[in-house]
Amino acid sequence: MQTYKLRGKVSPGMFPNEVVVVVRDHHDHEQALIVRKELVTSSGVDGTIDVQLVDQGEGFSLIRLPGELVTTGRVLSVKDSQLE
Repeated sequence: MQTYKLRGKVSPGMFPNEVVVVVRDHHDHEQALIVRKELVTSSGVDGTIDVQLVDQGEGFSLIRLPGELVTTGRVLSVKDSQLE
């Protein structure tokens, strides 16, 4: 599987070793992801996380996340423009 970087907004998590990364899905809805702090590259509020490409469509990608989404699990569909 190919690895990409997904952009998001980073904030402290509940525990010292975790952060919350807020990303947008392909419908432009915010999704909160809880991940270990060392999996995030950040500069202030903006950051990226490594994700694995599962499948691609026209203008969007299905990705596997390194942590758990608060609502849906570990797979998310995002716009291709959100990936580096």
